[in-house]
Amino acid sequence: MSSHTPAPQRQLRHQHNGWTQERQRRFLEHLALHGSVSAAARWVGMTRQSAYLFRRQPHGSAFAAAWDAALADTGQVFEDMALDRLLEG
Repeated sequence: MSSHTPAPQRQLRHQHNGWTQERQRRFLEHLALHGSVSAAARWVGMTRQSAYLFRRQPHGSAFAAAWDAALADTGQVFEDMALDRLLEG
């Protein structure tokens, strides 16, 4: 499993905000690829605001950590692309 692991399912049972484990996984994958919270939220049929709200909740701590890891991965991808362009033109 990747570093973009969503919150455990047992935590999600008590939530009614739409952030299922599958939706979290898809959001985090899209976020890691594109670096845009708004685009990732739209990709999974949610709003940017609901993503930030879930992230701030105590039961969203695993989601928040995976979100941070996804953004760190995005930064590495952009750095790698810039280095490739520098070296290969």
